[in-house]
Amino acid sequence: MRFPQLAMGQRFRFQGRVFTKSGPLTAREEGSQNNQLMRKSAEVELLDNAAPQSEKPQGQLQRQQLESAMRSGLARLRQSAEQVAEVDGRMPVERLLLLVEAELESILKDLS
Repeated sequence: MRFPQLAMGQRFRFQGRVFTKSGPLTAREEGSQNNQLMRKSAEVELLDNAAPQSEKPQGQLQRQQLESAMRSGLARLRQSAEQVAEVDGRMPVERLLLLVEAELESILKDLS
C-alpha cells in the first residue's frame, strides 16, 4: 500500500522502521518526536491491520490550545484596555504594555 492510503494515526513499517502517520505527508518514527516527510509514492506495510489512533497529532493539539489561549487572552486584554481608557479617556503606553505583559503571562499559565 502507498503512504497516502493510510489513515491518520495508523502504524506502518517503511524501510525496516516503524512509523505512525502524523500528517498528510509526514510520519513520526516510533520512539522519536521528530516528523519525517514521506513521499506519496512510498510503499509501506500496514502493521497488524492497525486501526488509526483516535487522538489528533500532537502538533495540531498544541496549535489549537495556543489559538484558544491567544483568543481568550486578547479578549481579556481588550476588556481591560477599555476599562482603563474609560477612566481617563486615554491609555498611557506604559499601562498598555503592562496589560499586554500580564495577559501573555496568563496565556502561558493557561498552556501549562
